[in-house]
Amino acid sequence: MRRRDFLGFFASAVAGVWLVFPPVRRLTSPGTGSGTSGPGIIPSPGPVAGRDPSVDRFLGENLAYDISFLWFKNAAQGTLRFLKDPATGSYKAVLEAATEGFVGFVSGYRRHRYTSTMSFAEGERKLRSEKFEIDIQVASSNYYSVHTMNYKTRDLLFQEYENSEKTQEEKTPIPAGVEFEDILSGFYNFRYGVYGPPIKGKAYTLRMLPRRGRSRFDVYLASTAEEREEKARAALTVNAAFLAYVVIPREIFQTKTGKIRLWLGEDLIPLVGTVEDAIGLGDVQGTLKSRNPPPARPS
Repeated sequence: MRRRDFLGFFASAVAGVWLVFPPVRRLTSPGTGSGTSGPGIIPSPGPVAGRDPSVDRFLGENLAYDISFLWFKNAAQGTLRFLKDPATGSYKAVLEAATEGFVGFVSGYRRHRYTSTMSFAEGERKLRSEKFEIDIQVASSNYYSVHTMNYKTRDLLFQEYENSEKTQEEKTPIPAGVEFEDILSGFYNFRYGVYGPPIKGKAYTLRMLPRRGRSRFDVYLASTAEEREEKARAALTVNAAFLAYVVIPREIFQTKTGKIRLWLGEDLIPLVGTVEDAIGLGDVQGTLKSRNPPPARPS
């Protein structure tokens, strides 16, 4: 596959939620290695008793981040929003980031947008990803890809465009019983409690859109002892409730390891996120600078 010279970023997400700024390679088509029902994929547990029955609690949430890498502090700005389309009733999560100032000038004012379109599956009480789009603009160059999941026909359609010209299209079957997460639906479903309550020292596995034969991403919430050790090493200044280690396919954000480290608040919003070993950039860090609405104050 041809390499493209843009910067990728964010991501989170868990949730990703996931904050990143590495060079992006064209995505592998979904048909490369089935990887959709292989060993090691952990089925999603049922709904968590007592959790908020409506995902509408996320509506209007707007998270803003400063992104730094190498010697460039706050070189880019990112936002993550959760919306509802009144016409269709579908939910949208939109993650955007763009370089600014001198870094923006020398990098072609890169703009990245990741959009997840989701329905709410009443039976499973979860958000179901139905479309995941990546739109990257660098100067006059544009890259766009879209995964569309049709769970009635059990088809996954992948399409890719460069400067509005279609460069790839592939349709593959979705195995029975499988529902894919993208990085944004996975983030909100994790916060919603689909994968169980957050427990320190516990590992979680989420099914994801297949890339190069891998169809999972892993989340581990550090134990109290591990958290304490990492806080001392990182000289953390935010009041985080959890430390999450996330592993995703390396090619998504072009990192050496695919590892992301996230400090999360009580409501599992990333306060500080670090993408480890981004190729050519080293560690890339995103820091929450504002959120709307603000967190609820304890009563």
